Amino acid sequence: MEITVQVPGAAGEFVQGVQNGTPFLVTCPIACYTTVRVSTALTGVQGLGAKAVQALQRVLQHFGARQLPAGMQLQSDLPPGKGMSSSTADICAVSAAAAQALGHTLSPVELLQLACHIEPSDGVMLPGWTRINQQTGYLYAQYQDWPELAVTVYDTGGTVDTQAFHARQISAGLCENAAVTQACKLLRQGTAADIGQAALLSAQANQAVLPKAGLTELWQAAEPLGAVGITAAHSGTVLGVLWPVGQRTAMAQQQAQRTLQDYVNRQLPQLACLGTYAVVPGGVRIHFSKETLIS
Repeated sequence: MEITVQVPGAAGEFVQGVQNGTPFLVTCPIACYTTVRVSTALTGVQGLGAKAVQALQRVLQHFGARQLPAGMQLQSDLPPGKGMSSSTADICAVSAAAAQALGHTLSPVELLQLACHIEPSDGVMLPGWTRINQQTGYLYAQYQDWPELAVTVYDTGGTVDTQAFHARQISAGLCENAAVTQACKLLRQGTAADIGQAALLSAQANQAVLPKAGLTELWQAAEPLGAVGITAAHSGTVLGVLWPVGQRTAMAQQQAQRTLQDYVNRQLPQLACLGTYAVVPGGVRIHFSKETLIS
C-alpha cells in the first residue's frame, strides 16, 4: 500500500475579520505543501507534531481502529508559527491519509471541522477559495474562477501561537470594521486588482490587532513595480506581495521581484524573503501510486 496526501499552506489570508458578529477568514493557499505518506515500506509514525498526532488519534477513534495498517511519515515545507497554515495542513493531511489507509474518506468539510476541534483553522483543505468561520468550521461562501496570482512571502520575524491569539481576540471583543466589509465586496468582484486591494485593506486593518513593521514601506515599493496588494497572516508573522500572472512576460515579472528584493535588502533588512509561490486553489491532493484523486 502506498498513499501520498498533500495539503497546501497559505500566505496568510486575503481577508480576515468580523461580520454580523461572527469571525471569518478567506485563506490565501499557495503551492507550498505538507506531504504525508502512508506505506507498508514505512514503520511507525514519523515527523508528526503534537497537533498532527492528536488528529491521527481522532481519526483512529472515529473509525474504530487501534492503529494504522502501515507506517506514516509527515514532511512539510511550511515553517510553524508564521501564519502559513502549517498546523492546519499537517492536521488535514494526516487525517485524510489515515482515513484512506483505513479504507474510508473524509470530505473536505469533515476535515475542516476536525481541524477546528483541535485549533482555530483555515480553509486550505477546501476546493477553490473559501470564506469560513475559523472557530466553528462553518462554510460561508466559495469564490470561483479567480485570476492567476503569485505571492512573494516575507517573514517579519518571531512566531505566534494560533490558539492563544484567537483567545485574545475573543476576549477583546473585536468589533466589525468598515475596511473589512469593503474588502469582502471587492473579493466578490474577483479581478486581480480587486483581490489585491481587498487583501491590502484587511492587512492594514489588522495593524491595529497584530502590527507588522514594514508593511507600509513594502507596499510603497511594490505597487510601482506592478504588485496589486499585500496579504497578511492575521494571526502570524508573514506578509505576502501579490502579483498578477500573465499580464506581462515572465522575464519582466522576475525583474520586478528582483527590484523589490533589492529594495528590501537595503531598506527593510528585517524582512526575510521565504520565496515566491503560485496562489493555488485549496484542496486535498491524494495520490494512489500512479493514480491521482483530488478531493
